Amino acid sequence: MEDTIQIQNNIKKYVQSNKNFKKDIPEKYIGVQLKKIGGLSNINYSGVIKDMSTNQKIAQVLYRKFGALSDSVNHELETTIINYLAKKGYGPKLYYEVPGDYRISEFLVDTTTIPKEKGLNQQIIDKLSSILNIFTSISYTYRYTTSGDDISLTRVNDGIREKRIDVSKNQYQNCMVDWLEKARKVYKIFTDQFYQKYSKEQNPQECADVELVQHYLDNFKTYFLENFPSQGFLVLNHNDTHRLNVLIRKSDQKLFLIDQEFSFLNLPGNDMANYLNECFFNYEPEYYCSLDKLDFDKTYVFYEKFIERFIQGHKFLEKEKGGKEFLQKIKTKKYFIQLMNIINLYFFLWSFCYTDFPTWDKDHYGEYYFVHGVDRIKFYLAGKRAIEKLKR
Repeated sequence: MEDTIQIQNNIKKYVQSNKNFKKDIPEKYIGVQLKKIGGLSNINYSGVIKDMSTNQKIAQVLYRKFGALSDSVNHELETTIINYLAKKGYGPKLYYEVPGDYRISEFLVDTTTIPKEKGLNQQIIDKLSSILNIFTSISYTYRYTTSGDDISLTRVNDGIREKRIDVSKNQYQNCMVDWLEKARKVYKIFTDQFYQKYSKEQNPQECADVELVQHYLDNFKTYFLENFPSQGFLVLNHNDTHRLNVLIRKSDQKLFLIDQEFSFLNLPGNDMANYLNECFFNYEPEYYCSLDKLDFDKTYVFYEKFIERFIQGHKFLEKEKGGKEFLQKIKTKKYFIQLMNIINLYFFLWSFCYTDFPTWDKDHYGEYYFVHGVDRIKFYLAGKRAIEKLKR
């Protein structure tokens, strides 16, 4: 359980250090009312700050306690992105931060996450497209070439004078080395315990699922390389775009992008493909996937509009060797489906970095990460079949 007293004290420290707050309120009269507002790896609270001597509301903030996944993200880069989006009006302002511990930022009033029924609304996707294209402009664009587990990066001269940031972390390296190595280690611990309790004779379906996962972990690099182009260009991506990370303001329908902790270099179009892919997963109030509703033709129409806008903003790539061909490639339906395959393979790895045997039960439902990882394989196989149809 989180230490709510400590969280309240941290917010009080912020109040006392901020020149915008009244200085004549003694600390004992600063009240903080907390309300937990979700979070999977991180814990989020709404903090209402009051002058308890008058019961007057002073302000409302968002308190984010970094969770167990903090060691896998770059919070310094995340802070830079938060400040950039805030200046553009597409994200909350950052007020105060203790690196590696917690962050206090603007609470966006009158906003809510995008309802599931509006996930594939054309107007919402058009607005999201604008934000995602702004996102790619925060960092430089890079030419890349892959070789085995390695990837080489060279910054591209975009001819734009606006200051950009350098980013080196990328999806390719994450999947081919970091996440894959971690997932294999965790899954080895899981299967050792699993086979002490279950047998193929008595539990054929459970064992079949475990062996399916093992197959994809053993052959992950082969499947990943079938989809990730061996060379091309990378841009900064959010890498976790889904309904719960996009807020919509009720008064004017403006969108805000939040939770940038998984931001790193990735293929152009990844964020839009990820958003569309995630529309077939539900995480609250309970988890389920909707593979039966997956329609690559319908989702490609949304992606196509986004990528046209992206290409207009990256015309400078036409001057680069292979640039024209690459820009043509990222417009195709095959590339779009390959993006979705890469996304599902990535989150397949992510799931098995956190699979835990003690929460396993016979029907798998006790272990969310295992169920989610298997669902990611199902979506990947659907994408693989869709690409095969394109070849006919």
